[in-house]
Amino acid sequence: MNPSDTPLPESLIRTLRHTIQNSPFYKKRLHDSGLDFDSIKTLTDFRSIPVTTKQDLSQDSSRFIASPGPFREWVTTSGTSTQPIAVPLTPKDMMRLALNEELALSAAGISADDTVLLAVAMDRLFIAGMAYYSGASRIGATVLRCGAASVDLVLKALEQFQPTAIIGVPSFLVKVGREIRKRELSRFGSSIRRIIAIGEPVARADHTRNHIGSTLEQLWDAKVLSTYASTEMATSFCECPFQKGGHYLSGLVFLEILDEQRNSVSTGQAGEVVVTPLGIEGFPLLRYATGDIARFDPYPCDCGYLEGRLRPILGRKSQMLKIKGTTVFLSSILDALASQELIREYFLVIENESPLSDRLLLCASLESGQNESALSQSLENYLKGILKFMPDLRWCPSSEIIELQKTRGSKKRFFEDRRKSPSTC
Repeated sequence: MNPSDTPLPESLIRTLRHTIQNSPFYKKRLHDSGLDFDSIKTLTDFRSIPVTTKQDLSQDSSRFIASPGPFREWVTTSGTSTQPIAVPLTPKDMMRLALNEELALSAAGISADDTVLLAVAMDRLFIAGMAYYSGASRIGATVLRCGAASVDLVLKALEQFQPTAIIGVPSFLVKVGREIRKRELSRFGSSIRRIIAIGEPVARADHTRNHIGSTLEQLWDAKVLSTYASTEMATSFCECPFQKGGHYLSGLVFLEILDEQRNSVSTGQAGEVVVTPLGIEGFPLLRYATGDIARFDPYPCDCGYLEGRLRPILGRKSQMLKIKGTTVFLSSILDALASQELIREYFLVIENESPLSDRLLLCASLESGQNESALSQSLENYLKGILKFMPDLRWCPSSEIIELQKTRGSKKRFFEDRRKSPSTC
């Protein structure tokens, strides 16, 4: 995205200096690569630093800690693909986190006039709820900390406080919206003007809302905005109301889009999102490879924002499947299932069928009173129309699927990859 001989911005130089001097992991990594701080002056030099992967973090995350403390908070990653990774936050890191969310939520149109309902966990060492609360508070908005454990609690808050915005995971907010319709409580959600969706994609590559995003907009009669972030990167890419991709906060993160050979892609091409969070004290990362595939748009947004935008996440490298001759990202399958109102719970199991093909098993349960055989054909027609294939289907009790969805961390999971050697990893 920049000429290779361009000097590094001062914010990136400061991050490099702090990280290389204080992180045991990066001290060793640069030494092993024959690099030192004084030799990294341009973007080409910077790209000679090997990328950091989630596997690096999971081996011993304590090696990345670059501050003796004091630590204000400890948070952990979701634990859906590896053991949850513990991340310390210094007081400065906490201030940076709040600033990040202030900028992200402001881009989404949140102001001091809004009442924001947080349908996001504040407990279980989960960073998102704390981050959104801090950011909304800095803006001066009124905040309702409802969490995502109880649909009834959210409904009560909607009725009593009439919030203007809601932040939460799309699949949960779909459940809330359907419950409003089921109980004929349309007035409960009528005050909501915008939904900020976290944790699950709500947009296609062309920025149109995908199935779950469209379902949310129809259920709530509100604009659905996407945000992309993670515990490790401690930075958000949030859409504005024009819905044209997450605004790039270049003062808080340095972004690269790389191909399979770890080279920069051409402008507008898809590649892996690689980030270097700027200004982190406790747990700094250099060139962290997220595993997510996306495009970067360097042109001004329709709202006038000039720093560029990260387009919708297409999927994860490790979750690209080859099934019956069709290549598809797992996120597309989950999106299609989330829009099915008669399916109560679902879980996907991915296995090797052959060296060049994967097998996908869909475990699903129905809302009470629904007929399995009647819905099977309808579901097959629907999924074939969208995905061009139908997974193997097994109807299960909801309790069995809920047990499969449990994780060691803060988020429930919707799939398990049992492939011995996934070709896309």
